[in-house]
Amino acid sequence: MSTLRSGAVILGAYASKIRKTLFAQLKDKVKAGELSSQEIARSAGELNKALYTLFVERLKLEKGDVVRISIDYEIDEQRINWKWDTIKIECFKRVPEEEIMKNLFDILKREEAKYTVRKLRETKLGDLIFEILENEKQIGVVVVTPLDNEAIIRGAIRPTTIIQKRRVNIEGDIEEYFSNSLKEILESGKQAEKEEVEKIINEISSL
Repeated sequence: MSTLRSGAVILGAYASKIRKTLFAQLKDKVKAGELSSQEIARSAGELNKALYTLFVERLKLEKGDVVRISIDYEIDEQRINWKWDTIKIECFKRVPEEEIMKNLFDILKREEAKYTVRKLRETKLGDLIFEILENEKQIGVVVVTPLDNEAIIRGAIRPTTIIQKRRVNIEGDIEEYFSNSLKEILESGKQAEKEEVEKIINEISSL
């Protein structure tokens, strides 16, 4: 028993791919006189007709969609017999690029809006305490030590992220910088145990 595999191919080209693949697999049998080219063409047409009905008329797939087909077959008395109970078909729906990008940017905007920063207070030493909120719920705190056009920041975010002490360049208002750079600051965090995160949050909150 042999297997015909189309590989991943767009719907508009699957019929040609199946025909070419089948001819390539059986060319030696044609040369040896064991099978005719007409029989290969007939069997490829039989398979393609069934697939066309499935893909186009039933599933309503479009030319840009991708399909992958595999099916076993046997040759008996110079005739190709498809083993229909072995057929495997995968379909991958093509999504227009405009729709992909529209949804991607929508997701990114939602993610950016998901996190906000809010100033809590200024300590006696001049440090600024900010809280990080996710959907208006506090998930972490950060302490900012202002310097000349710079600042040192450190903090922790639940459940398992700590922002190790780091120096950053700041131009203009610190609170505005923090809000605009929140995503970058969050991404700079390192993983830690929950206990360590809670310890840092409590420490900063008590300043």
